[in-house]
Amino acid sequence: MVSVNVEESGLTFRTMIASCLLAVIIGATFAVLLSSVAELRQLEHRAQQSEDVLVAANRLERLVVDLETGQRGFLLTGSEQFLQPWLQARAAFPQQATALENLVAGTAEQHARAERLAQAGNSYLKDYSVPLIAAAQKNRSSVNVLAATEEGKQRTDAMRTQFDQMLSAEGQLTTARQDRVDDVAHRAIVAAAGSCRLRCSYGRPRRWCRPTSRRYAPNSPTPHRSSPSRSTNCASCPGASTPRS
Repeated sequence: MVSVNVEESGLTFRTMIASCLLAVIIGATFAVLLSSVAELRQLEHRAQQSEDVLVAANRLERLVVDLETGQRGFLLTGSEQFLQPWLQARAAFPQQATALENLVAGTAEQHARAERLAQAGNSYLKDYSVPLIAAAQKNRSSVNVLAATEEGKQRTDAMRTQFDQMLSAEGQLTTARQDRVDDVAHRAIVAAAGSCRLRCSYGRPRRWCRPTSRRYAPNSPTPHRSSPSRSTNCASCPGASTPRS
């Protein structure tokens, strides 16, 4: 009877250890899942931010184009109607440049590019376009249109190059973030599948072989063999032996 209790205690202890290990593994798996979900949300936010950056950069570039075409049209024709897009672009440029800088504030290289674009645009207006338009409004014949338009083209071409660099860099960031999203999603799926498999495996009913006592009637003869009175076989085990009547 004592040996049976010892074996049952050992089985209970092993079961408790296995349960504790399983709980630790499942807890770690859920921690991985929670971490993956949080990272996916952050990456989703950054992906949306990248789209906003692309939109803002394209809008700012469009304003630069409007400045150039409006100015050139006015210098060539002298018609005030060409100044309407120029005036609108001039008014909108500072605010749009600031919006772009704010969107890329978290990325040092992109923020530096946005600052250079803002400086180039402000210089285009302050040092070149505004004085040129003012001079042409007073006396258009005093302005060398060919030289002025050539300088304007050089300035805008330089800004277009900077815009291309910014858009290309943002596209690379978007691709890298998408690859990271795929990796995190795969990690979450693997963790979830492993957790389900562990829980399902542990939840299956198990049939443990427990020692059973072979009892005899009070007046029955003692078996002639020298084997112990207890057998480790049970009815559920393969090859189990049954007591003879």
